[in-house]
Amino acid sequence: MKHLVDWVRRGPSKYWYGQDPSVLELPPIVLNNEYIAAVNAAGTGVVNLIKANASDQVVLGGPLYPGTAGAINFSGVTPSTETSGSLITTGSTWVAHSAVGSCAAKLLCSYTGATGDYATLRIRARADAAGSGGNGVVAGNFSASCNLNNYPNLYAVQGYAQPSPVGTTVRTQSDASNIVCGVYSCVDRQATATSSGKDWSLWVDTHVGTKATASTYLARFSHNGTVAIDGLWTVYGGGRLPLLLNIEDATPGFVTTSGTAPSNFGARLAISINGTPMWVTAYTTSNA
Repeated sequence: MKHLVDWVRRGPSKYWYGQDPSVLELPPIVLNNEYIAAVNAAGTGVVNLIKANASDQVVLGGPLYPGTAGAINFSGVTPSTETSGSLITTGSTWVAHSAVGSCAAKLLCSYTGATGDYATLRIRARADAAGSGGNGVVAGNFSASCNLNNYPNLYAVQGYAQPSPVGTTVRTQSDASNIVCGVYSCVDRQATATSSGKDWSLWVDTHVGTKATASTYLARFSHNGTVAIDGLWTVYGGGRLPLLLNIEDATPGFVTTSGTAPSNFGARLAISINGTPMWVTAYTTSNA
C-alpha cells in the first residue's frame, strides 16, 4: 500500500523532470531505489543525484564535490554510536577492492610553498582525560590482516621518500643540509616537564605464537639499491647518549655471562655472520 501511495503522490511532481528546480518548493517524491535526477549540462538527459535504497540508506549517484572553496568540516558531527565511535566509517562492512594498486582513500596533493612543512594527511590525537597504564591515545592505528590461507605479503605501514624514483625524471639536490627520510619518529617534551614513565621514540614488538619457518626477527635491514652506501647505522649523540645499548633481560637469550671465553671476559653477545655462530665479547670495568 505504501508503494501505491508513493506512486500516486509522484504524479503531481512528475513534471519536475526537465524543468528548473528553483520554481518548486519541495523536491519530487521517488520510490525506493529510484534517483532524484537533474537535467545534464547538455540538456540531452538527466544526472542521477540522490536516492534512498531499500535499507533506508542515502546513496549518491556520483562523486561528492564541495560546492564552494573550503574544507569539508566535521567539527559539528556527533561520533557514531558503534563501538569505535567513528566519524567516518564503513561500520562492520568490508568494502572489497579488486583493481591492481587500488586503495580505500587516495589523495594526490602538491605543495607550492617555499617555506614550512606540508603534509598530505595530518592526523592528531589528544588526551583530554586522565588515564592509567591500561589505556592509550593513538594518532594512527594501521593493521594489515588476512582472511584466507596463502595470503599475500602484509605490510601494516609503508613509508617511501622518493626524490627521484626509478622511471621518472632524474632530480638533482645541491643543498647539503637536505634530508631524505623514509620514516621519522620523535618524542617531544619540554625541558621543564616531568614524567615518571618511559620514553621510546621507536618501539618494535611482536606477539607471534610461533616463528616463521624461513626467518623470524624483530627487525631487518636490507639494501636493494645499485651502489654501496656508507653503512648500516649512523648515530648523532651530541654528548647526551651515555649508552649505546641497554639490554634489560640478559638471560636467557643472546647474552652469555659464563662459559669458555678469554680469562677476562665479562659477557659475550651471540651473533651470526654468513650462517656461522660467533660472539662479540664485552668486558666489565674490572676485567678490561
